[in-house]
Amino acid sequence: MYRILLIFCGLIVYGSLYPFHFHSVALSASPLWILLDSGPGPFDRFLLRDILVNVALYMPLGLFGFLAFAGDGASRALRAVTATFLLALALSASMEMLQIFDDSRQCALSDVATNVVGACLGAALGSLYRRSLVRGLSRLRAGGLFHFSSSMLLVSCWAAYQVFPLFPSLGRTQLMAHLLFLRSANSFRGIDFGGALVAWMAAALLLEGIVGAGKVARTMPLLLALLPLRLVIASRTIGVAEMAGALAAWGAWSFWLAHRRRRTHILAILLFAFLALQGLATSRIAASPQPFSWIPFAAALSADWITVVAILLLKSYWYGAAIWLCRVAWGRFLPAVAAVAAWLAAIEFLQRWLPAHVPEITDPLMALLLGAILWLAERHHQALRSRAEAATPRHR
Repeated sequence: MYRILLIFCGLIVYGSLYPFHFHSVALSASPLWILLDSGPGPFDRFLLRDILVNVALYMPLGLFGFLAFAGDGASRALRAVTATFLLALALSASMEMLQIFDDSRQCALSDVATNVVGACLGAALGSLYRRSLVRGLSRLRAGGLFHFSSSMLLVSCWAAYQVFPLFPSLGRTQLMAHLLFLRSANSFRGIDFGGALVAWMAAALLLEGIVGAGKVARTMPLLLALLPLRLVIASRTIGVAEMAGALAAWGAWSFWLAHRRRRTHILAILLFAFLALQGLATSRIAASPQPFSWIPFAAALSADWITVVAILLLKSYWYGAAIWLCRVAWGRFLPAVAAVAAWLAAIEFLQRWLPAHVPEITDPLMALLLGAILWLAERHHQALRSRAEAATPRHR
């Protein structure tokens, strides 16, 4: 419970300070006094929207804060409510005072009030349904959903890419722009459809290692539900090709690939082919090679951080999924990592003659780093399983 609470606190800090454009301000008073002296704006639909968002944002903190502080004792309810209230008050007030120095943000005491109300509502729900919530989370944990593994890490990267930067943009202007893009001709590209098809089929195979073969068909729609959320996420969009590819992958997995004996080999071949197609797609070939960059992440360091993180999440999923598929097919990590790193290095070498691409060492190096991370995650998962099996009583 404390780990889940810490995750929600981190999400609140992220959402409160996004997009992290800090600047210096000549203050006429202390930040605390500015907060206490601030008042709500005019009551309109924007203020009502902010109230609903603030309440909804802090309700999970109140819920899991109560469950964490209450523990197993029924007599700790009052102490848990008090601790949750103080945590929400301190966190909300701190974020509001920091927003004085964050561009496009405003410090408002009304936000603190609505945040605390949301946390109190969450604590009330935790008090009323504590036994049911703890029982449900225990079943999920016993089923392996919370067990850290290489497949869980890759699925998390894929889910994080879908909803990054996690900040909602609820204005009608952006929503209409996204809907207009869906209707445009640029919304459907064959390479986007193929990439989504292969990526989501690989995600289904990864989910099978987490929830079991019989539950993939029911779990897959929950992951697919992240796609429409990109219509209301800041600085993101989605096209018809990605949606069609995801739905086609779900159908292909349910009616064909789930029952194939060598499906891991099929997906590995498709994934390697797509990486080559994506990395070598160009409209012209240069007469002389361009220089190769040996500085890792050189292009990423000079780009916008939101774009960079989204690209890194996507590449982490692609390269990690390729390593995972090869490891499952061959049974060993080292040949899988070497094959993916060599494949990416060959693509980067050929990009020297493709002006539309930047040949650099970053992608092969990412494959090596991801291989090490996945190997450590798999060892950790195997150790947890061994301890669980040793702790399980055996009956004759």
